[in-house]
Amino acid sequence: MSFSNSPEEWTATLDLRIGERNDGADALLTTVSDLAVGENGTIYVVQPRESRVRVFDAEGELQDTWGRSGEGPGEFRNAKDIGWTEEAVWVTDVQRVHLFGLDGTPTQTITLLADIQKDGPGRLVSRALLPGNAVLAQRLLPSRVIAEGAYTTSGLFRILPATEQAEKIADLSVENRVLELSNGGRLYGEQPLSDHALWTLSQDREDLIIIERAVSELADEQDITIRLYAFSQNRQRTLTLPYDPRPVSDNLVNQLIDEYMEKLADVPIENVERQLRDQLYLPEHQPPVYDVVAGPQDTIWLRRGIGQGEPAQWLIINHDGDHIASITLPGAVKPLHITDTMLWAAATDDQGVSYVERYRIER
Repeated sequence: MSFSNSPEEWTATLDLRIGERNDGADALLTTVSDLAVGENGTIYVVQPRESRVRVFDAEGELQDTWGRSGEGPGEFRNAKDIGWTEEAVWVTDVQRVHLFGLDGTPTQTITLLADIQKDGPGRLVSRALLPGNAVLAQRLLPSRVIAEGAYTTSGLFRILPATEQAEKIADLSVENRVLELSNGGRLYGEQPLSDHALWTLSQDREDLIIIERAVSELADEQDITIRLYAFSQNRQRTLTLPYDPRPVSDNLVNQLIDEYMEKLADVPIENVERQLRDQLYLPEHQPPVYDVVAGPQDTIWLRRGIGQGEPAQWLIINHDGDHIASITLPGAVKPLHITDTMLWAAATDDQGVSYVERYRIER
């Protein structure tokens, strides 16, 4: 199977945008790290810079704001991921997972224990609440450690706080992930063409989906490997899918450098363009995909294109590796929740303004 042969082409039509300036100051958004959508269409949006969760109804009207900066119940140090169950909304926050009632009342805080943190460099950070109140945690390595090549993998763990047991589920490659620049000290960023592993959870949080995307040096032997780990069965299976490689062209390199220089416009760095050309990781071929999101009915959505300014093609496959369809979305859109008919995403415009957008999917 080749990703170039798609049986269907779906379309996405913008249906709702939250964060427009004419919606009033209360509706304006900063960085959105994640969102969740309840059964009644309620949208829960995580804003880490404000240490809060904002709650909107299905029409995009602000209904409530949860949390604040702090160490207490329902208070955040660095909120990141969010999800919901029938009875609660959970939010990850460094070494903690906060649970809220559907009315916003803090009901429980799960904390990863200190002795679990000591095993290896960096620290474990919570990433999701799994069925059975287990916590999925990832070891967060300092950028300096990755840049130096001292460690090439980062572990994913399933932790049972009640019994203090930590089970390593996977080691994820982090090679070629960090870009290092000098501005008197050290400045670290993300390598845009990094081929480090990607991961996500299925929508029911029963399966871990890992995308191994290291690029082969042989143009005629390009495959993408998808590992599916079922938590309840403690079982893993692997899909290997061929794809059509895309070369790293001079135009692409220049585009990436221009985008990076725009981001660093207010940062005092000497010879920034030369440093970028020296430090960018430039494989012969682009990574096969740039992002992954879990869709409904055990589908996996894979982003093929890079760059914020150009539309991006997303490939939709199932857990058997069948390529179901493709869909094109704006390049600045990051899907965060998908149903059969709707897609919710974080988006950023040319001025750096953040939005939450909802798209209607038409097949």
